[in-house]
Amino acid sequence: MHIDIGFEAYLREVSILLNNLVLSYQWTELKYLRDDWEMIVRLMAKSLNEDNARKVKSVIDRVKQALGEVNEVFETMMQSKAETLGKSFKADDFAVKLFAEEALRGTLFFSLSMILKKIDPHVRKIAALGDWLIISKGRSHGSRGYVEKVKALYDVMHNNYNRRTILIVDKVTGEEEVPSNV
Repeated sequence: MHIDIGFEAYLREVSILLNNLVLSYQWTELKYLRDDWEMIVRLMAKSLNEDNARKVKSVIDRVKQALGEVNEVFETMMQSKAETLGKSFKADDFAVKLFAEEALRGTLFFSLSMILKKIDPHVRKIAALGDWLIISKGRSHGSRGYVEKVKALYDVMHNNYNRRTILIVDKVTGEEEVPSNV
């Protein structure tokens, strides 16, 4: 199987972004991720097969995990200050509430996240992983609960489930929060 040109461009863009992040931040995990990414991209250039695609998927998942950690750090560091300043400036509540998230959208971390979102389905297809995606792991020893199917996570993100629930969702945009007890 050959690499399609658009997909190859995305792979190069991920390499560039990871390298820029390594140069900008002294974060050891980013360096390891970049090195693993480069090794796997070289493997894929030789042969784009199911095994190599699964290796790429594993690095994509690790990068997403790291991006989640960055998101938490930004949120913790900036949001309380934004709320204090927003109250003093009498800023609109919605602007204050979204401040840290919007600030993060202007970073290389967000750009990397968007590119990974684009290539993930292609990698999943080559790796024969299917279209499903777990967005909340639950407990480390497995999850049990009532199963509910919904069209969009957005429709139920403000629900408070009284019992442990596993949601099967047709559409997730990434903007939603996972409801409590799900």
